[in-house]
Amino acid sequence: MRRMLRIVTATLGATVSTVSLMLMPTAAVAAPACTHPSHNVNSAGYGYVIGDALARRSGPSTSCGIYGYASHNAKIYYHCYVYGEEINRDPYWVWGRIADTQQEGWFSMEFLTGRDTFPSHC
Repeated sequence: MRRMLRIVTATLGATVSTVSLMLMPTAAVAAPACTHPSHNVNSAGYGYVIGDALARRSGPSTSCGIYGYASHNAKIYYHCYVYGEEINRDPYWVWGRIADTQQEGWFSMEFLTGRDTFPSHC
């Protein structure tokens, strides 16, 4: 009986330790900055919108505000890129301008062509 009690106590102790580890708080992940970068490149390259429309955002994440949309096949001039929220395993976001407008914002590279004219890092 004593031997069985020791085994149960040892097993229960390991279980409690495991549960304690699982409940410990983890470090918070920083929210993306919803701002535009400083850059000195005017048109490092360009691409075209794939799909119906692409959101022009205030930062490199879907949690950042939407300024507007670029329509299907709209030409986007790339200024620079950063690593942002991954969209379908693609972390690249470009700060760009819709051709023939002054509308700038962040665009996910997941929905753009033109990787052969990839811009420099912001």
